[in-house]
Amino acid sequence: MESRRYPKSVPPPTSPTQAVPTTRPVLGDAPQVAGESARQEHDRRRTKRLARDRDHYGQLLGTVVSQLNTPSHETAWATGAGGEEKLAECLAKACGPDVILFHDRRFPGRRANVDHLAVTPRGVWVIDTKRYRGDVHVERKLLRPPKLTIAGRDQTKLVDGVRRQADHVAELLGVDVTAALCFVDADLPLGGLGSAGDVQLLSPRRLAKQLRRSGPVSAETRADLATKIDAGLPGARH
Repeated sequence: MESRRYPKSVPPPTSPTQAVPTTRPVLGDAPQVAGESARQEHDRRRTKRLARDRDHYGQLLGTVVSQLNTPSHETAWATGAGGEEKLAECLAKACGPDVILFHDRRFPGRRANVDHLAVTPRGVWVIDTKRYRGDVHVERKLLRPPKLTIAGRDQTKLVDGVRRQADHVAELLGVDVTAALCFVDADLPLGGLGSAGDVQLLSPRRLAKQLRRSGPVSAETRADLATKIDAGLPGARH
């Protein structure tokens, strides 16, 4: 499993004689609402469009026009929020108590957010949910970086985007971070997609399986990492 590499590594597991917490850490009061940022952006765009149409056409006609002409860039935010909610529900059911999950966390001072973070026995994962229709394919050529296509369109920018998120989280935590794109409702090859460079490309089921895998990161270390994430990456409503 490839991950983003940084000078500091995940601390070694505790020895058998050390006491480790048996429950998840007590975190702050940041809400765990998957898709919250996307919902907020959808509502902002919709409110702005409705007000503009009412001003231009009048109250009644403007409402009718708005209902008939919802732009795709607006509905895309609602679609994305639904994908994040669906994945969060899947992971909550499948991962078990050894995996600590965070949803929709913001980078302070930036508009960007992280859809999901998972603190697992194998380290920290940054997960970006994508909800596209159509075939997902990775084109690999010698001496060229992998090219991600969805429904025949070049979407390699998605790989670059989640990689940047992983970089920021790794800098915050001082540990290695694995970056992943999780495709909800897309048409994926039966054998899976594998990876695009150091970014994992997974279905929800395969992602949950990876997160559940045993590893060297102790429960105590996972609790410490979770506390750092909770303090350094606020929830969307904060």
